[in-house]
Amino acid sequence: MGQNFYQELSEYYDEVFPLEGSVLDFLVNTIPGGSRVLDLACGTGTYSIALAQSAYSVTGVELDEKMIGGAKKKDSSHTVKFIRGDITELGEFQGGNYDGVICIGNSVPHLADKPVVIRAFNTWYNLLSASGVMILQVVNFQKFARNEPTDLPTIKTQNIQFERQYIPADSSHVSFETKLSISGTKESLQNSVQLLILKRAFFEDSLTNLGFSRITYYGSYSKEPYDPSASFLLIAVAEKGHY
Repeated sequence: MGQNFYQELSEYYDEVFPLEGSVLDFLVNTIPGGSRVLDLACGTGTYSIALAQSAYSVTGVELDEKMIGGAKKKDSSHTVKFIRGDITELGEFQGGNYDGVICIGNSVPHLADKPVVIRAFNTWYNLLSASGVMILQVVNFQKFARNEPTDLPTIKTQNIQFERQYIPADSSHVSFETKLSISGTKESLQNSVQLLILKRAFFEDSLTNLGFSRITYYGSYSKEPYDPSASFLLIAVAEKGHY
């Protein structure tokens, strides 16, 4: 179901995943003010628009047509340059043109395999300025991929209920099972997608090999230290050069 599910989800995406102040604060406190930022897999543009409103120059890239359409509609002041495209193929983008490249929302594990991820990291690295910073956020599957299903808290609003579950698939993947129920109807959207298990060691090896001078890991957007056995998130902040 995959891509069709995300097209259907786009109608409710902002309700399921509203802007979180802690995420925006993390981005603003990590990327110098006024910088040029590339927001990869930007979804409906929530953080692209928020960053632009905080005086950043932002480009958002998203493959899903409905998502990027929703982003452009939300951005009524046209503060962000939104582009529909594949985040692994950015040949039209100018190298060294961005001070910050971000890919959050657990988007990287949706890529096909680790070689594709590494090639994407290389592309993104080359888009950074000499002192640029890359921010990558994934779910800490080292915590969840332990041979038994793991239910995440159900998201409930006035209009929807979003149920989520991680089910171990193989040594390299978990299956992300979701069900979105629409209040007041019998309508529901169900989906199953295989996500890559990407651990800290993978980020450390691939990002170090690219030439990043410093890489810092956090377990939350509150900048709690990363704990592989307890953290819900794995956030990597990779600096190409020190400011």
